[in-house]
Order: sequence, then C-alpha cells, then structure tokens
Amino acid sequence: MHTKLFKVFINLLIFTMCIFLTGCHNSPVTNSTSNINLSETDLVAGYLSAIDLVFNTSPEMNQDIKYLAIDTKALTNLNQEDCIKLLEELKTYHFEIIDASFEDLQNQGYINDAVFENGLFLKIEDTPFSNNQIQIMPSKWHSTTYAAGLSKVILTLNDEQNWNISDVGIPWKQ
Repeated sequence: MHTKLFKVFINLLIFTMCIFLTGCHNSPVTNSTSNINLSETDLVAGYLSAIDLVFNTSPEMNQDIKYLAIDTKALTNLNQEDCIKLLEELKTYHFEIIDASFEDLQNQGYINDAVFENGLFLKIEDTPFSNNQIQIMPSKWHSTTYAAGLSKVILTLNDEQNWNISDVGIPWKQ
C-alpha cells in the first residue's frame, strides 16, 4: 500500500515540477497584469528619452568630449537587439560610442586616475518592467568626482504602446 502511495506521490510531484518548469522558460519580458510584450514596444526610445534628460543636465560636462561610453550589459530590460539599436542611436550625439563598463574602460586605458579624460560614461541603472513602468536612474560621469544625474526617471507605457516620461526626479551634480 505504501509503495502505491509513494508512486502516486512521485508521479504527482514530477507532473507539478513539469508544469512549474514550463512556466519558467526564457520568454520575452511581460507585465503579469496585462501580458505586454516589451519586445513589441520601442523600448529603446524610452531609454533614449531618459539619456537625453541626463545628457542635458549640466551641459558644461559635454564640452570637449570625444567618447561616450555605456555598459549595455547592465541594462535590465533591453535584449541584445535593443542594445545594438541603442548604441546606433547614441551616435546621433556625434561621439565615438564605446560599449564597456567603467572597469573595462579603466583596463583599456580610457580612464586614468579615475578620470575619463576625453569622455563621458553613461551609468544607467534600471528596474525591471512592472505595472507598465520602468524606473531609470541615469547619470553621466567624467570622473569619480565630476558627475551629474537624475535621482529617477519613470517611463510609463501608454495604451498606444509608446513610452512617456511620467516623472523626473531631482537633478544632482558632484
């Protein structure tokens, strides 16, 4: 009797695990409440609007800049195609675009003594898509002591599947 119950229990456990694992495969990011597929939106346009805001914060930092760097691996909501598109769109600033982390820039010799001599590093911290919104904390760094940014930029997906800036936090500079 115990053997039959044990076999039933094992089969039920295997079935439950299969159902659970089926729901945990790598699929496009969606919002659980409305089943929105982020890959069907112009997510890059939303990120660019936040980058534009931070780029226009303390515009004096943008003088004599040759390089504009960003670490696309740190972007939570963008897939590889989105990152490639973002890098292409950043070329409109007319700088040489580098996809690298701050540490990579140091290792490659762009940053010496904590100063990105001829460049700006865009640091984009973002939260996962939730409730039709993404929160981005954008900043630009010329050095560890000369930087500017915004405490937050809230991107909200509207009914037409476009991204709007619904809230901008406090600008900061160091």
